[in-house]
Amino acid sequence: MKTIVVGLDASPRAPDVLRSAFTLAQRFEAKMYVVRVATLPPEIPVEAMSPTADLPARLLEITQRGLDSAIANVPAEWLLGSEARLGTPWQVLCEIATEKAADLL
Repeated sequence: MKTIVVGLDASPRAPDVLRSAFTLAQRFEAKMYVVRVATLPPEIPVEAMSPTADLPARLLEITQRGLDSAIANVPAEWLLGSEARLGTPWQVLCEIATEKAADLL
């Protein structure tokens, strides 16, 4: 096993998920690619999505900041990278797992 894609959210379980993935990475000498996905709820009014609103960019910025904070204590040598994306979590995680040729998701 060389690559583990780790999906984190904002739940209280996220630190435990990251710890478990880190334990696996150490055990198998694998690298982690940590992902957090922000979802735009379908009930957001179309006006909020106007080019001047910049809601998607702001949401991505907040999500990336939360992800950076979550992985701040992970030694860099165990990280392949990290990324915040907009989308449906399961779809984004599957896309990234394919892109990174992950052995484990």
